[in-house]
Order: sequence, then structure tokens, then C-alpha cells
Amino acid sequence: MRLLTLFLMLCAAVVQGGCVRPPSDYKSLDPGAILSNEPQPRPGINQRPVTGTKKVLLVVGQWTGQPALDKDLLWKQSLAPAEKTSLRSYITDVSGGKLTLEGRMITVALGAKPANCDNLDEVTRPAERAVREQSNLEPDDYDYLFIAAYCNGTTLSSARTSGRTLGIYHQPANANTWIHRFGNNLGFLQAFTYSACPVSGDSVEAPGRCKTIDATDYGDPVSGGTDALYPANYRWYAGWLDDTQVARVQHSGFYRLAALGTAGPQTYLIDRSGGGPKQIAVEVRQPGQTWDKFPAGDNRVKGVWTRYTDMGTYAQNFQVDGTPLTLSTIDPTLTAKKQLVDQAAGITVKVCTVSEGFGATLSVGIKGETPPDCSSSKLPKPVVTSHSNGDVVGPIPIFGGTSLPGAVIIVTAYKGSEPVVAGGGVANAKGEWSVKLTKPLPSGPYRVTVSQTMATVLSQFSDPLSITVR
Repeated sequence: MRLLTLFLMLCAAVVQGGCVRPPSDYKSLDPGAILSNEPQPRPGINQRPVTGTKKVLLVVGQWTGQPALDKDLLWKQSLAPAEKTSLRSYITDVSGGKLTLEGRMITVALGAKPANCDNLDEVTRPAERAVREQSNLEPDDYDYLFIAAYCNGTTLSSARTSGRTLGIYHQPANANTWIHRFGNNLGFLQAFTYSACPVSGDSVEAPGRCKTIDATDYGDPVSGGTDALYPANYRWYAGWLDDTQVARVQHSGFYRLAALGTAGPQTYLIDRSGGGPKQIAVEVRQPGQTWDKFPAGDNRVKGVWTRYTDMGTYAQNFQVDGTPLTLSTIDPTLTAKKQLVDQAAGITVKVCTVSEGFGATLSVGIKGETPPDCSSSKLPKPVVTSHSNGDVVGPIPIFGGTSLPGAVIIVTAYKGSEPVVAGGGVANAKGEWSVKLTKPLPSGPYRVTVSQTMATVLSQFSDPLSITVR
């Protein structure tokens, strides 16, 4: 009972609808996403890192004889530093502080309105000229150029994808338009959805016999989701997650996904063959966040989001509708006991457990292998690699080792049969962990065990380790 209490204390601390479209590499249905074909910084690496502090110039322009946009509202939505619902705040949150936007706003007269006032190139040229002539600033000194000017055209906003410019041609209601278009700047394209996929028992089969449609991905603001954070694999693509938070699945077995924004693996990437997108990405959201405003009990926080993805010149996802028998994509996740079966690639992703806020445990089979049963008896034991039996250590030893990826680790030192001191942590996406005990151990012999917890009903203990403290 005391061990259980320690465990709990440490764990606490630590419409289906739209147009049917054929699949196509990097095809966007969004006319506002202007493809630049900008090469990746490192060819063959599925990332386009954008990190550090970036300077943004927001140019609020007015065409002669045309209405003016509300510059104060535009600033509040985009770059206001103290505004919690601005693009600036959003980027800080979604990047985990890896990317910061610093902005300056100026107003300019743009002259005569061109016929194509919602064409980004047609707007950028007079905007840059006006900046140089009226403000004595150089637009090229800024990492990003945001332009806002009223236009009664058909396109409300657009952005260079990937690139440094975006245009706003109406008065946005909130920050969502800015978040969408800046996502385009980062290289994110509107997603498709695999819909009406075959269902057999608890299995959803994808992607071969699914319909590829344009439908809302509620976890992606570039694809119609509002008040939502960018998907985890997009964050990897932008360089905001590192290789302790993201890993490629190299073998069949168990994997724990932490809820996005909590300690532990944020996504796993499963390489695939057989045509179509090159990888599968998985993630879990948590309820009641500043941006992910999904209510507790909602499908979007009760299951695992699965997306097929290509990440190269651009990042584009193909969301799997995990509940294809319903008439909406508002319930896309695979809940506990359900699985994705990709016969063409020989991949099976089974959802063993999902706990809101804690994450999910997956059983994955690759290369045509059957995934292991969702049972504690099938879990391999965690291994301590930092110390061996008989080692003499100091009063606050640091233990390290390997376990299942994402496992919650608790190291407990026993004096006889009584637990004395414990410490906890979370294994990274590679299954590596390091734990420091919470307080010094008095001199003497101890027995140390490591518990590896994948879910409240999936735990395993290491072989005991004998050490002496001096």
C-alpha cells in the first residue's frame, strides 16, 4: 500500500462529408496556400526547423478610396505580446518556447487598388514600396512580412508556403486566420481525411479502400480546426520537438504516448511502404487546454489520433477517421481496444489503454508481425544500466536504464522490506530514463527495484538490485 501511495504521489507530480478527391502528393485544396517549392535546409531530413526569435513586420495598408481595417484589432490578434489569444502567444505555447515572434506594426497608404487585391504578389510589391518610402524601414530586415489591407475579392487570406509573407484581406474575427496562414509559412498544408474506411470488428483498415476527402481535422488549424494546436508531427517538422520526444518505431512492441504538452513521447512515426504517404503519426490530446478546448469525455481526448503523413518539401497529413460509421469527423480517434490495420504496409496499431491527461498505451506490429496482447504479462522488465549488484554508491545515487518508450518510472530503495526513498521520471521516446532519489539514503545496504508503468493496469517490475550506501 505504501508503494502504491508513493506511485500515485510521484505520478501526480510528474461531418464525414466534403468532396471526394484522389490522393495526390502535396496537393492543397486551399487556394490561399501558395506553394513555393522551397527546398528543405537538409535534403532527406523530414524537418524544416524554424526556431529562435523571429522579427515580424506587420504592415496595415489602405488602398485609395477603400475601407480601412481595424489596426488595433489586427495587432491584438497577431503580435500583441500580452495578449493570451494572439498568434504570438499561440506560437510560444505550441512550440514549447522554441519559437518566439517579436513584432512591429506600421500603417501605410498603398495607392490605387489593383484588380487582384487578394493576390499576395500584387499586394506585396506596393506594400514593400510603401514601407521603404513612408517609414524608412527595410522589409528585408525582418524574418516575416505580414500585410493586411481590405479587399473585396474572393480570397480572404493567403500565405507563401513555405515562405515569409502572408496577406490578410478582411477583418478576421480572432487569431485563427493568423494561425492558419502562419502554419502555411512554416510549410504546413491543408490535410485530407481517409473516410468510410472498412471496419471489421474493432479494426479500421486504411488507407487502400478508404475514400480520400476534404474534411475538417479538428486537431489542425490549417485544416479547419479552430482553437486547436498544430499536430505533433508538424511540431517535429518545425523543429520544436527533439528526438527524446519523437521516435521512429523500429520494432513491434509496446509504446506509451504522453498527452501532448506533458512529459514523455509526443508522437511516434511509423515508416511504411506500399504506396501513398510515407509514415503514420500518432498522438493524444488532453482536455481543457488554452488552445485545445476539447471537453473531458470528448472522443478527441479519449483516443489516439492517427494520421498518415508526408513530410518533405511540405508537411501534409491524411487524418484517419477512426469512427467511420458516424457521419462526422468530430470523433476521429481510435479509442481503447480498437486498432488501425494497414495491410499494404504490414502495420497494425492497437490502442491498449487511454487515460485522459496520462496518455495512451499502444501495441504495435510492423513488418507483418502480430502486435503483442495488451497484457502486463507481455511487458518486458525495465533494466538498470547505471549500477550493478554489489555497487557501493553515494547517499543520492542517480539510477538510469532502459524500459519501454514513454513508461512512467519509479525507483524505490528498500531497507529490509520497507520502502525508504523513491524517485520518479518518464522514459523518453527511445526508452531511456534517468531518476534521482528524492532525498539522501543513510549508510547501509539497500534493495532497489524499478517499476515501469504504461497505464494504471499495465505495470512491470525490474529484477531487484542490491547496493550499499556509504
